[in-house]
Amino acid sequence: MPEVQWKLQKAIKAFHGDNFDYAVSVLTEILESKTNCINIIFELGIAYANSRRYKEALAVFYCLQPYKKSDENFFYNLGLILDLQGSQRLAIDAYDSALKIQPHYIEALINKGSIYNDIKKYSLALDVLQKATQIRPDIPEGWSNLGIALNHLNLFQESLSAYREAIKLNPNYYEAWSNKSVVLNRMGLFPESYLACNQALSLKPDYVDAWCNKGNVFKRAQKIRRGYCSLR
Repeated sequence: MPEVQWKLQKAIKAFHGDNFDYAVSVLTEILESKTNCINIIFELGIAYANSRRYKEALAVFYCLQPYKKSDENFFYNLGLILDLQGSQRLAIDAYDSALKIQPHYIEALINKGSIYNDIKKYSLALDVLQKATQIRPDIPEGWSNLGIALNHLNLFQESLSAYREAIKLNPNYYEAWSNKSVVLNRMGLFPESYLACNQALSLKPDYVDAWCNKGNVFKRAQKIRRGYCSLR
């Protein structure tokens, strides 16, 4: 398809020159005349996303949307790109579109729950992630994200149970070890929290969150040991 390839090169050149309107018009022209090029243009959008050129990726995806209304994978990838770009509420909408087509799309459920955690909607995260772990209890990311929601809802024992499941499925899951240490610290179980931090750091020595959590263990333990007296 030499004509299509030529037009795609024009669109890519326009994107690289920040001429988004022209690039979109060229892609729309291709789609209107050559609907069998949908997958080629989809791969172009994925390539831009993988290169962290999210504006270009989204422009490509929005051109494709009228042709992908029944494709849950399209909406899942759109959600990923929107989340990476920082448009979290729009990402949730995209994941919801994927879930309307395929209600048990586990990756969409887990990512939706993760976004709810990020925007501090922990009760909503809990609902989504409980559903995800019921559908697919063999995915460690579902349990780890569930642990985050439960911790923020002050359900510490339940949170620890979720992290145990995540770590049982993936013993090298350093994020889960680090997050487990946060719960243990909040429960006042400082030696256990310290050991969980060390386990995370043994798996990833440059994991900043684990170093911060380890520092918080010392800080909180020392504060409790000192105690505070009221002024007289």
